[in-house]
Amino acid sequence: MKNTIVTHLRPDLDACASVWLVKKFFPSFEEAELVFVPAGKTLNDEIVDTKPTIIHVDTGKGKFDHHHLPIRTSAAQRIVEYLISEGLIKSDLIEVYKRFAEVITIVDNFEYVSFPIAQTDSEEMMLYQIIEGYAFIEKNDFVVVDFAERALDGFLIMLLQRRDAENDLKNGEEFTVHGNLKAIAVESRNEYATHFAQKKGYSLVIRKDPKTGRGKVKARPDSPIKLEKLWLALTTLESPEKWYYHQSGKMVINGSDKNPTIPATSLSLQQLIKIVKENC
Repeated sequence: MKNTIVTHLRPDLDACASVWLVKKFFPSFEEAELVFVPAGKTLNDEIVDTKPTIIHVDTGKGKFDHHHLPIRTSAAQRIVEYLISEGLIKSDLIEVYKRFAEVITIVDNFEYVSFPIAQTDSEEMMLYQIIEGYAFIEKNDFVVVDFAERALDGFLIMLLQRRDAENDLKNGEEFTVHGNLKAIAVESRNEYATHFAQKKGYSLVIRKDPKTGRGKVKARPDSPIKLEKLWLALTTLESPEKWYYHQSGKMVINGSDKNPTIPATSLSLQQLIKIVKENC
């Protein structure tokens, strides 16, 4: 019998994430057949977890369901815990997958309703809401799962980048600008390091890519910092074509993946810090 993954009709984020995890980690289940049953049911009403070729997730009250348990958890979290116990996740990725599972658990237990973003329209851009909206117009559950799996690939990448950004900031150089506003300079290939630093409260971030040599200076949108003076100073020291001044006044950019034709700056990270201090 072909390996089969069973989950409930009209799959939500937890069901989709559970299918994604099984396909990703369980041997021989990458191309498993996907079957949908009414919530709480099993395939052909058989006893759950009795056949190694059939894995039920988020339904059936088996080892990868949670609706029968009086504890805070999710199907995805139970799968991740199992994968870790069986040594199926590489040691350097265990923490990332724990964080992945925690986010799914937060969503599946509706804990996000207390988050500040839940009071704004921005919440409708969150993945769990997008899946709900997509399922409203797409009645084919296979298509919904496929859509969610692609999005979950992106979610995993962002968690990995967030982990790496945390390490980048630990090795960054802190300083102050515009009086006593916090700033940090990092050498990193990770574009997310800039965004993460701003989320952590830094009013200005300098990032220099050690591979391409390109640099970027970015100020938080809610800071009083304007970067036009800095841009003028940089374009005095180097060719103006190297530095792009964003109309917001909050970014000065030396090329990017969006425009890789711009030559890299010859200024070192320490030189950039000095110029920023003098012009911000």
